[in-house]
Amino acid sequence: MQGVGDMRFDPQAKLAMHEKFRRFVNGEKVYPVNLEISPSHVCNAQCEWCFYAGTHLKAKNDAFLDTGIATNLIYDAHKLGIEALTWTGGGEPTLHPDFDALTRTANGLGLKQGLFTNALNWPRYFPLNFEWIRVSNTNKAWPENNIGYLREHTRVLGMALNYIGDDKAVDEAIRVGKKIGVDYVQIRQALNLRGHVTERTPPKGLDKIAFVTEYKFEDSQNPHGYTECYGFNFVPFIWHNGNVDVCGYHPKTGGRYTLGNLKERSLKEIIDFAPRHVPVIDSCQVCCKNHEANKLINRAKKLEDRSFI
Repeated sequence: MQGVGDMRFDPQAKLAMHEKFRRFVNGEKVYPVNLEISPSHVCNAQCEWCFYAGTHLKAKNDAFLDTGIATNLIYDAHKLGIEALTWTGGGEPTLHPDFDALTRTANGLGLKQGLFTNALNWPRYFPLNFEWIRVSNTNKAWPENNIGYLREHTRVLGMALNYIGDDKAVDEAIRVGKKIGVDYVQIRQALNLRGHVTERTPPKGLDKIAFVTEYKFEDSQNPHGYTECYGFNFVPFIWHNGNVDVCGYHPKTGGRYTLGNLKERSLKEIIDFAPRHVPVIDSCQVCCKNHEANKLINRAKKLEDRSFI
């Protein structure tokens, strides 16, 4: 029997089942299924595997997505038929001063929401506005009281451990997860340990609450396998400064992978004028958010004899 964890970590199956995937592969323009939003570039942790370590800002206006722009973004997403918002980082999303108000607005419009958080601060938002919440490990101890509160007020609650070869950290994550009663503990490879991709094999023989994201460990050792990135058509990344990017891994390329800025154009205008694909370059992150979608799309484009199944 599959557990909650097993069913949540299959991006290719999710995309393959979506009608927008078929339309896109057949050459149509589609609007995204999901938006990843990083509303804050402030963080209350300092993790050595963080993609954004050393770039976080102090808590001032330019560190947060403008509330008016964010509100317009939510309404535009609803109008465009975008189904879900994932609040993520960047920084710690819940530190945005109007985070609760923004998520209540999205919930009122019927948008599904997910949240990545470190849960280091006591939740000042309504957890039931989210379909799921996933608590990531940091350089600090797991905040058990805060996670316990989320367990009482969250539909699906998971924990995620960025694995750097420390099996004691795995044991501790599982201990905390079982004690609190979370739905799963994801064990995923830390892909940016002090600027380098980790090359360790995943831990074995774990408790049933643990779900090891095997494909990340496997794919991180291999080339991308494709030269064109399409995944952002389904899930673009939005920064605290209003930039709409292909992903969250190219903030230092001088805007090469920025599709537009919400201070200048609406989300619809940005998507309407976005390219169908962008090139994969040497600095592209392995196992990025778009990777699973890209594998599926690039395979589908090469299919022959489609009528013979």
